[in-house]
Amino acid sequence: MTGCMNPAPFRMGAHSSSLYKAILESLLAGNGSAFTSEVDSIVYARALADSRAIVDIWSSAKRLSYAADPDRMTEPFLSRWESILGLNSAGLKEVQRRANIKAKMQLRGKAANLSTTRDLLVEILGDVFGDVVYFNTDVAVSHIPGGITIPGGQTLTDGPWSSHVNEVYIRLEKPATMTDLEFTQVRNVLAPFLDPFLPAWCDWSSYAHSETHGTIGFFLDEPNLSLEAFS
Repeated sequence: MTGCMNPAPFRMGAHSSSLYKAILESLLAGNGSAFTSEVDSIVYARALADSRAIVDIWSSAKRLSYAADPDRMTEPFLSRWESILGLNSAGLKEVQRRANIKAKMQLRGKAANLSTTRDLLVEILGDVFGDVVYFNTDVAVSHIPGGITIPGGQTLTDGPWSSHVNEVYIRLEKPATMTDLEFTQVRNVLAPFLDPFLPAWCDWSSYAHSETHGTIGFFLDEPNLSLEAFS
């Protein structure tokens, strides 16, 4: 509803009340019986102006808060938050960009345990996420310089330091309707999330399971290899 005097007010929408009206009535009631609340009075006009100013400040602050809300922020803030959070949006649709920003924000203050890591993978990978694959520590092989041993499996004294125990294996599902490029673009979001999130002593790897080819295998650091090479 806009306006107050003739020929106003103009009422728009289905809502019969408004925030400014509730504030206006509260301000008038706070004046007590010593002041008039007639619409044509100066007291009413001042209370009306104050109520509209309060609503305007509140609405502006609410709109400003959207700049940090992944579901509501506008495009300039999408790019800005991606830069702040170290996310690469190349080739991604806007809905996935928003989901990545939200997932990265939600990591603040969370421990990198199995439950949190799985939730993160589900959030950023969607249908591409298959599962976290567990490695039997009884058959694990660790390389520890200096002869120190750790629980689980066989410990070798040669280096450099490495162990199957500290590895996170991620099985990815490549839908038959998804192209190699689309699949790679989704998979590329793993590093910006997992590298800063997992402990320094923990490493991760991913491999693809295709509906067409079955298990494809681990991805190598070779940008020119097509997924078909692993079939």
